[in-house]
Amino acid sequence: MQDQVVGSVTEVSLARQVIAHLGQSGTPPEEGVELYTVGLDAYLEPLRSEYLELLLPSGVSSFKLVVGSYGGGKTHFLYCVRNMAEALGYAAAYVPLSPTECPFHQLDEVYRAIAQNLRFPLGPATLSEDRSYNRGIESFLRYVFLWLQRRWGLADLEPREARRRFRSLLQGIQGTESTSFRRAMAQALEALADDDEDRFLVFVQWLKGENPTDARLREAQVVEALTPRTAFRWVRSLAQWIREVGLSGTVFLFDEAERALSMGLTRQVMTALDNLRQWIDECGQRRFPSVLTLYAVPDEFMLTDRPGPSYEALRQRLQTIFSRWEPTGVKIYLERLPIEPIPFLVQLGQKLTALYQRAYGVLLPPELTRGNVEVLARRVYQLRYADVSYRRVFITSLIPLLHRMRQDPAFVLTEALADRWVQEHLRALQDDQRRISDEQEY
Repeated sequence: MQDQVVGSVTEVSLARQVIAHLGQSGTPPEEGVELYTVGLDAYLEPLRSEYLELLLPSGVSSFKLVVGSYGGGKTHFLYCVRNMAEALGYAAAYVPLSPTECPFHQLDEVYRAIAQNLRFPLGPATLSEDRSYNRGIESFLRYVFLWLQRRWGLADLEPREARRRFRSLLQGIQGTESTSFRRAMAQALEALADDDEDRFLVFVQWLKGENPTDARLREAQVVEALTPRTAFRWVRSLAQWIREVGLSGTVFLFDEAERALSMGLTRQVMTALDNLRQWIDECGQRRFPSVLTLYAVPDEFMLTDRPGPSYEALRQRLQTIFSRWEPTGVKIYLERLPIEPIPFLVQLGQKLTALYQRAYGVLLPPELTRGNVEVLARRVYQLRYADVSYRRVFITSLIPLLHRMRQDPAFVLTEALADRWVQEHLRALQDDQRRISDEQEY
């Protein structure tokens, strides 16, 4: 009979969620990526110390380009940065970009996606179950309201006096470029103080960029509409308001879908690149305060390797390479970790094995499990030139292997069996990638 691994109910629940998610697709789950992170400290530590703890608190903003192949850890890395930033008091929005639902050539759609994915910094001690409700500007404002009541010491006041003081203190939040945006944020929070849910939702609808028509908006002089021309002002205003209200700043994490910039009309691609260049330039302006932007792409040449002034302008802004020794660099290459590939996979396998054992309350034979993981790692690395990252192939091959070993603890993964095992999971990932590409094209 196998020994038992004991953990708290929360730990077991999160471990099972992570294992189930990885086993299905190999893509990182919304929560829990830190439980199996390997080799990213060389990038995460300088982002924390140089930017989140030093430069951004002084009002400086920065842009980084994250480069990683399909399945090469882009989303995992962005989640790590998001969680690290939230632990330091930053509002954050992870935004998946796509040519159909959120193209970067339409900045009004980008703003709407930011508003849909904005998260309040709940902190690392918050249960993962609670985090699932922390998404979107509606939830963000509800958390801001509770946070401001504690921050301003209003919880112990008589309700009428608390509401009066709350309105008065809200008037002190200035410095927002769009007057309509500032008024909408204040009106939404005042509605929460008045326990007026219907009025709150009207202003939330406006802040989502849905351009509602309601007399209460005109009465509050909230008149500006979200359009492609006003979208950047709304993004800047959001960052300014977050800074003014007392949070540390804002982290925007854009995850570019495969082929996203190469799809559509040339005019749309050029507009997307012009928007990206403008976003990078805004990071050097004081009107865009305390913002860290990470933009992840599968191939940097989709941005820079074409003729024309837009590509040349981006190429000039994206020349330098980020590292622990050069934290002012722009490009973060996820393939260039300070650890050799096979030891990386073995360490990753050990962390996932520990997580698996916690999820299922079992203890697999240590030596046999390590041997199986090493065999799998060597075989997977031989596929490093495939069109799917060998890291994702390893994860999607490892979880079924651990399932097999839970049922048969004496199971030995031979080299011949590993070859068939890995090829099967590689084909499944390639089929999935082709399906996604077809959906994007049609």
